[in-house]
Amino acid sequence: ADDLVLLKNTVTEHKRYIDKLEEHALWSSGQDLVSWLARQATDSGVQIVGLQYLPADNKSQYRQVPVTVTLRGTYNPLSRFINRLERSPNAVKIDSLNALCKDSTPDQITMNLLLSYFQKVNEL
Repeated sequence: ADDLVLLKNTVTEHKRYIDKLEEHALWSSGQDLVSWLARQATDSGVQIVGLQYLPADNKSQYRQVPVTVTLRGTYNPLSRFINRLERSPNAVKIDSLNALCKDSTPDQITMNLLLSYFQKVNEL
């Protein structure tokens, strides 16, 4: 009987630990990614000129949601934007980054980001 109580307590403790991990690793279903990105862009001084959700990939009970974002701005504001994403408590990751400078507008950089976040499948 003591072993059963110990096992139940251990399972409960592990469940709490997993819940805390999910809190940090999963995107909150109540938060809108587009609005959040728009705030980050405005606060950083860059302009979002394109955004597209790509087909999501299910990972067992989790879904990976990729999003491409096209930004325009100068070097320092774009750097601030990337820094804000990297330091954000929100669970969004930068999968790839591509920057392009045109000869006609050398001070303006167009940056393409591939971002992704994870959600529980049952929260969608």
